[in-house]
Amino acid sequence: HPKTPDALIHKVLEILVDKEGGKLPFYNDAAIIEALCADGASLEDARDYGIVGCVEPTPSGNTMGITNACYFNMAKCLELALFDGVCQKSGVQMGPKTGNAEDFTDISQLLEAYETQTEYFCDMMVTSINSIEMLMSEYGQHIYCSMLIDGCLERGKDSTSGGAKYNYTGVQGVGIVDVGDSLTAINTLVFEDKVISMKELLTALNVDFEGHEVLQQRLIHKADKYGNDIEEADEMVAYVARHY
Repeated sequence: HPKTPDALIHKVLEILVDKEGGKLPFYNDAAIIEALCADGASLEDARDYGIVGCVEPTPSGNTMGITNACYFNMAKCLELALFDGVCQKSGVQMGPKTGNAEDFTDISQLLEAYETQTEYFCDMMVTSINSIEMLMSEYGQHIYCSMLIDGCLERGKDSTSGGAKYNYTGVQGVGIVDVGDSLTAINTLVFEDKVISMKELLTALNVDFEGHEVLQQRLIHKADKYGNDIEEADEMVAYVARHY
């Protein structure tokens, strides 16, 4: 919170960085309470939040939280955008056809292809989770759990059928920084500086850079990365998160 002493933060960072001492999490009261209120929780309930697992805050004792309901592979969507929707592991047309990347002339065309793949699979994810939740409410009721969650007894409903005061389904977008850094590298080296062609890049990706180690090192070290106070790289990662 805003009044946390700097000395405490510095001590935690010392343990994390200098002493490599485990994984001490930071939870931001102000940000979490504001977010839960914006999502419909009362101020009183938002202040009594709990952290589910490692990343997902919910009100305590009154929430049916299906957390970690899905890990959504955002990097796979970028792969499919680069290869016209074809999975490079199986050779199957997994996503929609979004065009031959070798014909792309600027980053906007690649971003459009990436957005199309992401939206297609997000729709599939939502449909799948809706189906799972319907089946749970019919065949997998949480009877004992529902006795302990505020709202269920009062409404006469199981927690899987909307009985709880609050209901959340948490899906994790995985690979936000990987996608953002990859897009930054492609934009810089392929479209702006034109030091490599898209064809060269796709060829190298197909063989996991075997025999293309110089290109791999160029992509790693000659393109800006998220988290270094470089606006273009940070904004690309923010774009990926916003779109998801």
